[in-house]
Amino acid sequence: MKKNLEEYDEQQNGSKSVSYNDSGYLSCFSCYDEQASSGVCDICLELNTKALTIRYPVILKLLGEQVFVTVTNDYLIDSIGEFTDIDNVGSDFSRYLKSNKLSSVYPYISDLAALEWLIATLPLAQTAHQPTNKFSRFLFSRSYQLKVCLSSSVELFESCLGAVEIWLTYQSGNQKCDLQNKIEAKMSHYWIIKQSQQGLSLTPLASRDYWFYQKLQKNISIGRLNQLFGRSMLQELLPPLLNSQHCQFA
Repeated sequence: MKKNLEEYDEQQNGSKSVSYNDSGYLSCFSCYDEQASSGVCDICLELNTKALTIRYPVILKLLGEQVFVTVTNDYLIDSIGEFTDIDNVGSDFSRYLKSNKLSSVYPYISDLAALEWLIATLPLAQTAHQPTNKFSRFLFSRSYQLKVCLSSSVELFESCLGAVEIWLTYQSGNQKCDLQNKIEAKMSHYWIIKQSQQGLSLTPLASRDYWFYQKLQKNISIGRLNQLFGRSMLQELLPPLLNSQHCQFA
């Protein structure tokens, strides 16, 4: 992210006009020398807005560039001084949008921002050997002390307002379609999202499966899962998760 913004700044201004301290804080030289200033300089505002366009491309498409820049500038001015690292700029944009007047026009916009931040920050899956279904079942029958958890490249996402469907619609470039009817026809509230070498995958979940996956967000023993869900459901859901690297032994 820092490299992208430095290149952008040099293209726009002919030379680098920003600096990073040891913690990665982004500031232009004029702001760096005038911390007492109550305003935000145009260079800082432009570069941090650029960071937000990289992280929130679907919201940019949804609102259009003019409205997006106005909203993000207001957000950045309100948030100035809260971020110590350029990679964290926009981390609370979802919370900001929830109380913004735009939420009355786009009730799903806060959820959409939360989804875009999740996708932008989700790490790539690490290749690791995973047990086969047969081996997993053997382990279940031998030791309930083993612990499992979701992989770091996997996140759960919940939205009752169709945020994922909206994101997918805009990603496909079909934002001019009858969006609301399309969303209502196939909306899912629960999703599991994974980032891998093959790309990003977003898979809808039944409420039962989502509850099961929630328990895997922290290390949990197979014995405890068996108490909560029963052996039959455990053997149905856990081996495929291990094989697909959505889940791993802790």
